[in-house]
Amino acid sequence: MGVKSGFIFLGFIFIVEAIWALFGGKIYFKYQGWQIPDEKTIFGLLAIGLFFICIGIFYKPKYPELLHCKKCKKVYNYVDVKDKNGICPKCKGELQDYKEFENKNREFQKLDKIEKEFTKKSKN
Repeated sequence: MGVKSGFIFLGFIFIVEAIWALFGGKIYFKYQGWQIPDEKTIFGLLAIGLFFICIGIFYKPKYPELLHCKKCKKVYNYVDVKDKNGICPKCKGELQDYKEFENKNREFQKLDKIEKEFTKKSKN
């Protein structure tokens, strides 16, 4: 589970607890046991849930999760190659962010489709 989805899941849990408490459900508090929370607590749970969901939606990691070697095309986790200074441990090629590679690959696929359509039309 990624960081973003973890924050969204945590926010969802807080919102479910707030809705549960709103309809009279009991919530367990560490030092007080099972209680029916008051309106302030319900509002607090709802606010915390929305806060975590917003963090999950707008969170931008400092480093890419995956890196792609331009030379040998192997994909690495950032944690595995963070000490290699952007150099592939297998072939000593340059590593790039995998998302950049995917975006470029999509552009090439679009161009390839256009080229195939053009060649079909020109043959007819």
